[in-house]
Parts: sequence; structure tokens; C-alpha cells
Amino acid sequence: IGKPTAIFVGALSSNGTTTNKAQLAWYSDYAGSNALVQSHFLVVGVEGDKTGLYGTSFAAPIISGYAAIIGSKFTSATPVQITNDLLNTARTDTLVNYNPAVYG
Repeated sequence: IGKPTAIFVGALSSNGTTTNKAQLAWYSDYAGSNALVQSHFLVVGVEGDKTGLYGTSFAAPIISGYAAIIGSKFTSATPVQITNDLLNTARTDTLVNYNPAVYG
């Protein structure tokens, strides 16, 4: 907590859109009341019916993959820049009843 490259992960029940919003999966971790965790908490859709994989144990490698893609595209980016890119581009308008204590 408080490290500039830390990312905490939660799982959504699906991939949301602005017209069909996603909610936190019942089995997921949530951001909680700590503002330092909330500011570094990302959620990602995990559609287990397609993959057979569920939860934060599958959400974390998805987010790691996104970080790897950013790092391969922007080869001079630092780990902090990559983390900030992920956090700053995260959407809240595709989530049901957005609340930072739930979704970060």
C-alpha cells in the first residue's frame, strides 16, 4: 500500500458498457475504505462462462497483460508511467453504481 507501482485487482461479473454496466463479481475483492488502495485498485471483466476461469486470480493476469502491452508499445515508459497509464485510463461509466470503496 502506498507504493507507486502497486495495483490491486478485483473482478467484474462481465465486461461493462455504458448501456449495459458491469458489477463487481460476488466472489471478488473490493477496494475498501483505504484511499491509498482505492486509488490503485482496478477491476476487469472476467467472463468465466467463456474461459472457465474466475475471480481475481484471473483478473490479475489480464491487468498484467495490459501492462505488458503498454510496456511493449512505449518502450521507454517506466513502471510508474505504465501503472499511471492503467489507472488514469480506467473507466467508471461502465460500472453499476460506481463507488470508489467497491471499484477503486
